[in-house]
Amino acid sequence: MMPEMDGLELCRVVKGNLDTSHIPIILLTAKNSAEDRIECYNAGANAYISKPFELKVLEARIDNFLAEKKSKQEEFRSDAEDINFNLLDATDIDKEFLKKVTDVIQENLSSSTFDVVQLADALAMSKSSLYRKTKAIIGLSPVEFIRNVRLKQGVKMLKNKWFMFSLALFVIPFALNLVFYNQLPDVVPTHFDVNGQVDGTMPKFMGLFGMLFLCLAIHVFTCFVSVKDPKRNNIPDFMMNILFMICPVICIVTNMTIIYFGLGYSFDVSFVMNILVGVLLIVLGNYLPKVKRNYAVGIKTSWALNSDENWVLSNRVGGYCMVIAGILYIVLGLLGYMTMGIVVILVATIIPCIYSYILFKRGI
Repeated sequence: MMPEMDGLELCRVVKGNLDTSHIPIILLTAKNSAEDRIECYNAGANAYISKPFELKVLEARIDNFLAEKKSKQEEFRSDAEDINFNLLDATDIDKEFLKKVTDVIQENLSSSTFDVVQLADALAMSKSSLYRKTKAIIGLSPVEFIRNVRLKQGVKMLKNKWFMFSLALFVIPFALNLVFYNQLPDVVPTHFDVNGQVDGTMPKFMGLFGMLFLCLAIHVFTCFVSVKDPKRNNIPDFMMNILFMICPVICIVTNMTIIYFGLGYSFDVSFVMNILVGVLLIVLGNYLPKVKRNYAVGIKTSWALNSDENWVLSNRVGGYCMVIAGILYIVLGLLGYMTMGIVVILVATIIPCIYSYILFKRGI
């Protein structure tokens, strides 16, 4: 008999401690009833061998266990899209640990300087403990796991049909630039005042292709930030699709406007922009109250991000404000009061932020 505690109690202690829960345990015992086997597995044992036993049987069981564990780790690593911890032969406490590690990594995906030191600090662990833990559970070092999570997030974004469609839309302004490039003057209009009058120009290469690649870069960054959000599931798919379309549509309209004015034609730019901006505000405002707490979309005050109730109420008010602002922006633009329309948008942005703070002061 073991001193102080028996094998089952030791197994429970080892498997219940985060520092040791990843260590595999094979129980060798003289007990051989069905109830004894159930009790051993309930204690967290990975395998059970009753006495007397052959040493070769034990060696074969260990080899089989290690091969099966390695196979499951390889299946987890090779899954190109999902981070599915159920594929692993791991305890619940280890899976919870891996989820916490993954959440920290996903929250820092946009940081190119995020490394193992920062990951260990966020988990309140030493680098050596973190290395032993991840290596034992998934067969990857922390550096390799960070790279694996980044890769899976990238693959997931590239396989999103709406994201790919949004990228394809950038072909339209690119093709228009190639077709009309030689017909345009060396300098093209690129900026308009609130009344729709040209008040800024650029060399045509920068005005056409510079604007195009700037919009493309902003689009990719925006999509990446949205998709990598740890709370991505809280954003409705329709809202994500709208976000995917904003930059491509702006780029197409902008490039067509530059080309149109560069060829010597003109139209009421302010009228078109009023309609587009107003409709966008109305659509976004309609869906904003349906967005749950996340880090990418919504009224993201520190008070709202800290409370589900504050988030819901703040974004509900924000949605109403955006819809009203969109309607007023269109009406004021048609009446020629562009400056007032811009003020309305600013007020609609400030109101929900103030409301969020008031809710915070009320304890919400």
